Amino acid sequence: MRGTPAEAKVLRRSISDAVEGGSLAMALELCQKYTSDYPECFWGWITVSDIFRQYALYRGAEDALREAEKLAPKEVLRHVFVRRARLSEAQGNWKDAEKWYRRAIKVRATAGGLIYLGALFARLGRYSEAKRCHQRAARFANGERDEAYLNLGLIARAERKYEKALDYFERAIRIDPSYREAKVARDDVLREMRVKS
Repeated sequence: MRGTPAEAKVLRRSISDAVEGGSLAMALELCQKYTSDYPECFWGWITVSDIFRQYALYRGAEDALREAEKLAPKEVLRHVFVRRARLSEAQGNWKDAEKWYRRAIKVRATAGGLIYLGALFARLGRYSEAKRCHQRAARFANGERDEAYLNLGLIARAERKYEKALDYFERAIRIDPSYREAKVARDDVLREMRVKS
């Protein structure tokens, strides 16, 4: 470690600001500095992999995730596995994406992990499996329940079960009254229901 913990914190904040501001080139350079100065920090390697994935630099992303996996404590390996799954998705490798999401959930089931796996299943048209994942995610008290309900609504809408879709969208909006995507989907279903009546 070359810097102090306070300097590491400032550098991590600079990386986050660069990513949030859309300055991926700056974020990439800052990540390289971070992993050079703090090579034992698995979060730095995860961040590097995320940025490489955004640039479609898949080999670099994979190398960074291998490093992160070596360094990550067992209880947080799920974060590495989720990133591996997202990298596999970016490359169109659905089978590996499913494998890595399942491994992440096996380490520790979270609403987020289940939502990612459910979204993958929905993308592949495997709606029954997707619904099971999102229903399980919706039962988490401190998870992204609104997103789970939104996704259940999107599946119901795709299956043309509009009343059920409306119910799920309304649940998502009750949790987060400013959830724009849920409101847009709800309004779409309401329009279709009016046309049919």
